[in-house]
Amino acid sequence: MTSAALETERGRIEYTRRGEGPVALIVHGGNGNCYTDVRQSTLIDNGFSVLVPSRPGYGKTPRCLGRTAGEQAEVLKRLIDGLSIDGVSLIAVSAGGPTGLEFAKRYPDLCDCLVLEEAVSKTWIPRLSPQYWAMKYIFDPRRQARLWESQRRELSENPERHLIKLARRFSTLEPGKVLEDWDGEDRRFYARMLDSFEADSGFVFTMDHRASELETIGVPTLIIHSRFDRNVPFSHARYAHEMIKGSALWAAPTLSHLLYMGSRKNEVLERRLEFLAGSCSRR
Repeated sequence: MTSAALETERGRIEYTRRGEGPVALIVHGGNGNCYTDVRQSTLIDNGFSVLVPSRPGYGKTPRCLGRTAGEQAEVLKRLIDGLSIDGVSLIAVSAGGPTGLEFAKRYPDLCDCLVLEEAVSKTWIPRLSPQYWAMKYIFDPRRQARLWESQRRELSENPERHLIKLARRFSTLEPGKVLEDWDGEDRRFYARMLDSFEADSGFVFTMDHRASELETIGVPTLIIHSRFDRNVPFSHARYAHEMIKGSALWAAPTLSHLLYMGSRKNEVLERRLEFLAGSCSRR
């Protein structure tokens, strides 16, 4: 799969698009890009066209197009307008949550519905905390390339050690229990995801993203979140549910922030598809 680009007066917006039918627009999380895989083949197989842009600072979309969540929501609108799309079902993943929330709030006529998947909905990493500065340092673009290279090398040379560390970062459960739930296909899925990570400048700004006035969001909203997510705690899901009137909150049966991995991942995919088919206008 190769990406395409929409040229705008402010710069290019990189994206991929697959499938035919109503458009599901995916707002990727931190360290993702237009090649991010959120098991969208399920959507394509069931009659959706899946559009995945690289948010500003990721992939080949320049950072100058939008540093805040609100500015990135405007970038999504420019992409939709430029491709002559009259409406989307929006899926916001992890650190892409604030951008998705801002889009749903600002452009309800273009947003048929919203799905939040392990999504950030409030302050994620407190400013000026030790963790905040550590992550700013680690994910500086000048250091990221070495980070991903070392992560891929460790996965290749000592996969169990690497996956145990991964489970500790992304789940509140004992790592062994999480690893037992990941089969060979899940591990290959993760390896492909790790291979797609690049040394981008977007993440250090994504850390500061925050959506405001969630209570004004009026589009149908489904919140999918694991209770065992350590990376983006379940409190983000509860907050979004409390603020967005009429939203539905579903505690996913998966065991970590990695929503698309585990013995019960198909239940997540089926719940998402059911909501999109039943709650979103098929334009």
